[in-house]
Amino acid sequence: MSEAAKNHRKIASNIRELVVSPFARWCDAHAARVQNSQDDLQARIKAHDRQADHVRTYRSQYYNKCRRVEDLDEEEKLAFFGSDRPPSKIIVLTGKRLSLVEARATEAF
Repeated sequence: MSEAAKNHRKIASNIRELVVSPFARWCDAHAARVQNSQDDLQARIKAHDRQADHVRTYRSQYYNKCRRVEDLDEEEKLAFFGSDRPPSKIIVLTGKRLSLVEARATEAF
């Protein structure tokens, strides 16, 4: 009976060394990989949200500028309705600003 017990312990030890311990290490490493992937995904989601906010801001600024240009065009048309002379001012976009500039007589419109 003691011989069978020794063999049983040896088999149990081999299973522990060859199966259980490596599997436990793999499980720990896999949990770390999953956590790293989740952290990376959360960081990318936050970056995407920030970029989407920037896009919304820039889109709003763009539409506001387009509206201002349309308003200035309408004002320019109404101001010279029935007149044969060219507009006295033109709209110029410099950087982030729209401005009215005196038109020169030699400029073509």
